[in-house]
Amino acid sequence: MATNFQVNLQIAAGTYFYQTFFITNPDFSPVDLTDATIYAAIAKHAGAIDATKPVDAFNSAATSFTSGVVDETGGQYFIEMSVEETDKLEEGKYVYNVLIEMPNKEHIVEATGGLVFVSKAFGLIRNQETDDVT
Repeated sequence: MATNFQVNLQIAAGTYFYQTFFITNPDFSPVDLTDATIYAAIAKHAGAIDATKPVDAFNSAATSFTSGVVDETGGQYFIEMSVEETDKLEEGKYVYNVLIEMPNKEHIVEATGGLVFVSKAFGLIRNQETDDVT
């Protein structure tokens, strides 16, 4: 199975995020992801606290992406975050990591990871977000 590769992502906080990836064997044939489990998380740094929660001593996990397999025999998988989830992210730089647990549960491979640059989406202005003081 192929080793991990780095892909940097851009997320506009307050918008839906979806990204697909392909994983291949060293001969470039797709990895069979039948019954594989995909795990993906985002955090301020690898040992960071949950990116969407206030800092305290009990907040020690990263925020998970929703993830899964798109094409089992084609080696394609996805990560996504809803509008509500991305809206919780503060503007800035994060790291993310995607792990794949193969069906035999004998090993977990690091599929991809990299930096995530989060900016605030401002094209949609909701009533509570306007400058109107009334």
